[in-house]
Amino acid sequence: MYATHNNAARLAGLALMSASLLPAAVIANEDNSAGMAIEFALGYIDDNPAYRQYFDHGAQEIYPMFNFGAEKTPIWDSGESRYWSASGQYLGTDYRELSFTIGDYGHQQFDFTYTQITKSGLSNAKTIFINPGSNSLALPTDWTAATTTAGMSGLSGPLREVDDTLRRRRIQLNYTIKANNHWSFDISFKHENKDGTLFKYGVIGNTGGNPRGVALPSPVNFEFNDISLRADYTASHYHWQFGYDLSLFNNDNSSLSWDNPFLAINGWNSAAGYASGRGAIAQEPDNLYQQWYANGFFLLPGGASLSSTLHYAILKQDEAFQPYSVNPALSVATPLPRDSLDGQINISRLVLGYRQHLNKRLLLRVNGRYEERDNTTPQNLYIYIGGDSQDQDSAASSRARYNLPHSYRETQLAAALRYRLGKASSVSAGVKHNIVERDYSETSSSRENIGHMAFKSRPAKRVQAYLRVSKEVRKPSAYRGDTPYLNSHTPAYVAGEPADERFENHPLLRKYNQAQRQRQKMATGLNWTPTDYTNVGLAFNIAQDDYRKSVFGLKKADVRGVHVDFSLVSTDRAQWNNYASYEQYKTQQNGRSFRGNAIATQSIDPTRNWQQRSEDQVKTFGSDLQLLNIMTNTDLNIGYLIAFSSSDFTTTTGSSLTAMAVPKQGDKLQRISAVLSHRYTKQLDISLNLAHQTYRAHDFSYDGVEVNTMTNVIAIGNSSPDYSAAELLLALKYRF
Repeated sequence: MYATHNNAARLAGLALMSASLLPAAVIANEDNSAGMAIEFALGYIDDNPAYRQYFDHGAQEIYPMFNFGAEKTPIWDSGESRYWSASGQYLGTDYRELSFTIGDYGHQQFDFTYTQITKSGLSNAKTIFINPGSNSLALPTDWTAATTTAGMSGLSGPLREVDDTLRRRRIQLNYTIKANNHWSFDISFKHENKDGTLFKYGVIGNTGGNPRGVALPSPVNFEFNDISLRADYTASHYHWQFGYDLSLFNNDNSSLSWDNPFLAINGWNSAAGYASGRGAIAQEPDNLYQQWYANGFFLLPGGASLSSTLHYAILKQDEAFQPYSVNPALSVATPLPRDSLDGQINISRLVLGYRQHLNKRLLLRVNGRYEERDNTTPQNLYIYIGGDSQDQDSAASSRARYNLPHSYRETQLAAALRYRLGKASSVSAGVKHNIVERDYSETSSSRENIGHMAFKSRPAKRVQAYLRVSKEVRKPSAYRGDTPYLNSHTPAYVAGEPADERFENHPLLRKYNQAQRQRQKMATGLNWTPTDYTNVGLAFNIAQDDYRKSVFGLKKADVRGVHVDFSLVSTDRAQWNNYASYEQYKTQQNGRSFRGNAIATQSIDPTRNWQQRSEDQVKTFGSDLQLLNIMTNTDLNIGYLIAFSSSDFTTTTGSSLTAMAVPKQGDKLQRISAVLSHRYTKQLDISLNLAHQTYRAHDFSYDGVEVNTMTNVIAIGNSSPDYSAAELLLALKYRF
């Protein structure tokens, strides 16, 4: 079902070679009306790994870059309809793109695109393993193991650097043909592979108190293949569209295993620790997605129209299961119930829309939508082993669990009216009713009612304004927080637990997506054009969520934003655009802390309550000034951007708890750039690009966290980005 990477590479190379020959072939058979431009540039970028992670142009400080573009379009009165174009961008860098298009106006078109994207890795990532990027990670032979990082002498010396660069290569082909006045067809194919190394964390352990973790440089070798087929039929009063989509994902690495760098501790089987112990995790599984769809649009008598959409999709995943444990010394009395998940989800969706002008001013819209997600994955009992660290337990234990094939059904009905007050003003209002039914969830169903109103106006010739408000009320069925617990554990295990301890999440805790909620939203804006050369825009939005019925969980959420932009345009001399925005996010969450060995007493103790309030702010300002003809045939463009973000957390607790203060976090980005371009001759342009960027970040989860900072986790040793870097690019562009 999937091509190997070697075959895919050959296919990519062949397609790329073929595409590179197409422009020459077309040029040779066409007249000389084709135009072409080439651009050669030489760039410099500071040798700063943190900066290159986001703006990488190659491994060298000085790098070449090549762009080209060529096209041939028919002269309007020549009677010719054939055309073509070809282009290449950023060639010579780690981000590059080649594209080619050939077609015949009103009949057919073929497109080819090749893209390569490289994302540089962490600037100072390190690992204890001798073979980073392998799917079987090994420790050095002289590794000194301990129960905590404090006793590992190998962490204080030099570690192996990791090149965790990710590369993505994509080939996309598309062909469109218009068969006749009614039928047109479109077929597209996309092949993509992603390879490199990224970090994951592996854990060995089986309770809340004995896990040990380590950063794993994991190999990435993904392959994506997508095919899309579409047919359109158009007539005077209706339009049909039929389509099929197929998406295949293949991962060459089914699992990742590693030597355990920790000695065995209490609660582990002795064989789980160093030097015999190993851990393993499954990697992203191969999977398949298919979708069939049909869309229709019909014009009805009396100015009415009807639209419809019918979708049916199948998602499958049948990757072979990994064993319960990679450690052969652990006892496994009960084998896996099946060889693979054999997972399948069927999604059906039907959407209907009706639109009718009731009179010259009044418009009616009615919409209906039904979607069903049917999870047909077989349900079985899995007696799992906690983190490759213990013998398998019995079916009457907490580690015997049934998988829960979650499904849902959603029905939505909506109606809206829009009334035109005049040539430049209108008011609209509508309602929406939504019903969601779920399986194996805390709520079996929920109902949501939404009402909205909007007003648009042009009170003056150069002024436009709008106002939108809405209110949403969601009411779920009775919340049963123990539903996943009771459905996933065996009856034998549940019967053996005290009645007041038969839950995993606190009975008063509410998941925010299923809790009762009231949401209010408002957005307003103004656009003013005082002159033909100036424009001012203002916008404000607010959204407030209130989970008043939730005792624990998300209680409140508040989002506010203000946006301003100002433009000044002088068509022959200058253009000046400015923008600024401020966004604020506030949340409040309540909870109660309890431990597994004291559920009955701690879960009902209000002195173990905690509350956390968070506030995030984002401030952005940018300006772009373009000066035209500052000297003969010379333009100057100057850009400036500054952005701040901050996160502040305030935690309060009951008398039985204490909480450490969370340091304030945030970052600051500042970038200034200038482009000086000069038209030396009619064919030759010369440009100089300069940019300087600074970035500072503060994140307590990274800053100061060395490889051995945490007692039970061997980390990467990475820190938040903090750099100041410059970039320069000199380019020559020649047009033929």
